[in-house]
Amino acid sequence: MIRGRLVAATAAMLMGAVTMGCSASNPGGSDGSGQTGVLEDSVVSEAEYRLSVEAEAACVEAEGWETSEIRLQSDGVILGFSVRLPDTSGPPREDLMDEASAVQDRCYDEHLDDVERAYFRSKIPTGAERDAMFDKLLKCLGDAGLAGLSRSNSEEEIVGAIAKQYPDSMEGGLVCVGAFPLVFPEGMFPE
Repeated sequence: MIRGRLVAATAAMLMGAVTMGCSASNPGGSDGSGQTGVLEDSVVSEAEYRLSVEAEAACVEAEGWETSEIRLQSDGVILGFSVRLPDTSGPPREDLMDEASAVQDRCYDEHLDDVERAYFRSKIPTGAERDAMFDKLLKCLGDAGLAGLSRSNSEEEIVGAIAKQYPDSMEGGLVCVGAFPLVFPEGMFPE
């Protein structure tokens, strides 16, 4: 099972989830002090971020679940891992999926949430750098068959165009939006 944080409109509609991580000076601590320690200087380094993701994974494993290797997600910013469900020799069991998700949510909140938000926000481009990233998003969408979009379109307008073009499965277009979460960062961590 994979848990994720994507652009708000996208997250609500379709993507399965990517666990993200941030670092901590006490990444394994169960009192939450690790996140506070990392945030004291208001700067989250890549190494601190990775340590926090590792702390979240270790927390999930301490609860008896197996995790995958931590990997950089397709957006090039967020690190993630998945939680492996035990083989039940049959269809996936909803109760196990719910239990694994609850454990992962608790571990994320304890070791990662605030740090990851700070790390992600530090990566948001501005000016020409954002424009170049937006152009890459538009090219991806164009390659997926969505023409007529521009930098003047909002996230909601782009997701609406994807839904209109692909009413049965928005996956192709939303893969593009998910690959460039820094274009519309407001939706990445909805309050």
